Order: sequence, then structure tokens, then C-alpha cells
Amino acid sequence: MKKPAQTKVIVFDFDGVISNSEATAFEILHTADPAFTREEWHKRFEGNVHDTKPNLLAREDFYKQYSPIAVDQPIFEGIADAVVTLAKTFTLTINSSGATELITQFLQKHTLDQHFPIILGFEASTSKVAKLKQTFVELEVTADDCIMVTDTLGDIREATKANVRSIAVTWGFHDIATLRKGNPAAVATGPEQLPELVASLL
Repeated sequence: MKKPAQTKVIVFDFDGVISNSEATAFEILHTADPAFTREEWHKRFEGNVHDTKPNLLAREDFYKQYSPIAVDQPIFEGIADAVVTLAKTFTLTINSSGATELITQFLQKHTLDQHFPIILGFEASTSKVAKLKQTFVELEVTADDCIMVTDTLGDIREATKANVRSIAVTWGFHDIATLRKGNPAAVATGPEQLPELVASLL
């Protein structure tokens, strides 16, 4: 791909930051195991969710149920405006534990796909550290040029391993107390805060 003109990069998590899919995903897992609680579900995101055991559903079984409804999940109010604003100044990418095709379809539905030249789902790697490093190479940037925007402690921890600072957002999976355990560079309580916070860090 052609290197974008913007040399500073905002790496977005997807579920819990852009797509409000938590309730739907949990319901699928809870149906598979009624003893599985929402607290247990959120706990899995304190690290890399792909590394947690036991698996309640095989990945293909989960996506058999989730794929037909993924594009219809609600988008968080205000996040589209934040994306459009940030894209004027920064290169935006997606680094997600989800499926690349479904992310792309969702972004297309909301006419946001043109703002994300790189979308890396689990197919690229289940490690967000590895995908951050891939982004450095593809965009010819360093960790200091990047900020990760995420709603989970696990992502903050993986970003830290890649020497990338994080902005934690409070409208997704984890509450502010959990997010602060990862020492994010900043905390956003609403999408409208993201442009100013990013500008202050980059």
C-alpha cells in the first residue's frame, strides 16, 4: 500500500470502541454455557481474550451465530464524528480480536471504511502486539508515532508491550477503575474528547 501522508497513527480497537457489540457477543456465549457470567466475560479482556481458557465455543461456532448479525450491531453515539475528525490529521487503523471481514462490512455500512487503510483482525494474528509491530512496518512509523484507543485493560497491556501509549475509553467493556490498572496515557469518557486528547499526546 502507498504510505499515507499523515505520519502519526491512531490505532483503534473495534468492539467496545466503535461497535457496541458486547451484549450480543455475551448472549451467544451465555447461551452456550448459562453458568458463564458477564463478570467472567469481562475478566477475560484483562489479558488477551484469545489466550483465555476454557473456550466456551469454537471460533467457527461463535461466528456462525454472530456473523449474520455483526453488521447490525449499534455504533456508539459520537464515534463516527470523532473518526471523521481524526482522519483529517492522522492515519487511522483497526487492531481487533474480531474478524476482519465483519469489521469492514460494519465500517462500510456507516461509511467509515475509507478512513481505515489498515484493518487487522484475528486472521492477521491473535496477538495485538504483533499487529502493532506489523502496523509500524506497513506505515513506516515507530511506536512513538502511535496511540491506541481501546476499552480494555488487556489491550492497554499489549500496547505497553509494544511501547505504544493508550487512550482508554469508558463506554466499552471495562470501567475506569479497571482501565487505570494499565496506566493509560489518558482516559476518554466520551468520543467527542478523542480529537483533543490525541492532539495533546501526538
